[in-house]
Amino acid sequence: MGGKKFRYGFIGVGHMASAVADGFINGGAARADEIMMFDIDARRVDKFEEIGARRANDASEVAESCRYVILAVQPYQMGDCLRGIRNAVFGDDTVIVSIAAAVPTEFVTGALGRDIGVIRLMPNMPMLIGKGAVAASRNGLVDDGAFGSFVSDLGKTAVVSVMDEAKMNAVIAVNGSAPAYVYLFVKAMLDGAESMGIPREAAEPLILATIEGSVGVIRQKGEPIEALIKAICSPGGTTTAAITSLEASDFVDAIGDAMRACTARADELTAAL
Repeated sequence: MGGKKFRYGFIGVGHMASAVADGFINGGAARADEIMMFDIDARRVDKFEEIGARRANDASEVAESCRYVILAVQPYQMGDCLRGIRNAVFGDDTVIVSIAAAVPTEFVTGALGRDIGVIRLMPNMPMLIGKGAVAASRNGLVDDGAFGSFVSDLGKTAVVSVMDEAKMNAVIAVNGSAPAYVYLFVKAMLDGAESMGIPREAAEPLILATIEGSVGVIRQKGEPIEALIKAICSPGGTTTAAITSLEASDFVDAIGDAMRACTARADELTAAL
């Protein structure tokens, strides 16, 4: 670890950072005493300090004391965050990790005014319960060993997909924002059930179990999605009527349009940095 005392440092300890830190600890990727944290709201660090993590005095202390420095701030805060650690004395093996949506690695190195390894992540909300899906990329200054070690640790708490950074804005539509699509779909089904006289408290467990089970079938069967749809759609049957209605409403195209809108907004955020 190049003489550094702490493996992971967090600048910003909101919900997502807490989920990642919990995942590292619970998954065995790091002990609590291998983690340092700083947040302007000191209360956010309390629970981790109680189990052995180190509370930093400021962001620069994290940057100077940790192997992987995880910047867990909002995109609009990233510039100020980076300027705040610009004069820190980084170690030769320091890797910056950003979980801010639409912030390129080039922006990070530019704001820091130095060539430094940067890993870019796109996590999602289910990380809060240990069921996350994370896209990961890196710039050319992160060597295979450092990147592989980090991805291995992250893989103990989430599904990780490695990709070229050029796809990282588009992937927000695939995993980062996607939980909201699922929640909207569940809400639509709940509203539909209620409109047909089925109480929400009766419909919700059926809907959630159906979604969970359907995902399980996709994983276990390994068949094309189209084949699974066809297997339920008996000619002239109820499911066929439902799917026909969804197709008439351009359901598939609407999802595609939503994903493209998501990516377009990510591109706008990147351009505004």
